Amino acid sequence: MDLASLPSRPLSLEECRDLEDSGRFRTLVPAGVFDLAESDRRLVPAVVFVTEATVVAAGYVLAADADPDAADTDAGGSGGWTVVTEREAPAEKAALEELVREVGAELRDWAEGQSWADDPSALLDAL
Repeated sequence: MDLASLPSRPLSLEECRDLEDSGRFRTLVPAGVFDLAESDRRLVPAVVFVTEATVVAAGYVLAADADPDAADTDAGGSGGWTVVTEREAPAEKAALEELVREVGAELRDWAEGQSWADDPSALLDAL
């Protein structure tokens, strides 16, 4: 999945709904939603995207968390969206649902290591 089409900040919950309604995805599952008192938007820094062919877990990396030496991070040293895991989407509905749960759990584990996991107000700096 090409993350370059995503904004260079966490998504809003409304943007997630718009993406899901766009027809580009079979479904889109927010894996973390923050309702920040300082903002009128609900922010989504971790999402599972499901297309006909793939299940992709992507997360937003704050610039402060980015590893400039990480070759497998789309965000590089500047922060931004990164693919946490990507798998082939099975055709059977039950198998797909199980894979989405599994990938979502991997994404939640990844998110726990991000600085915004303890202090979501850090996401405001990315807006």
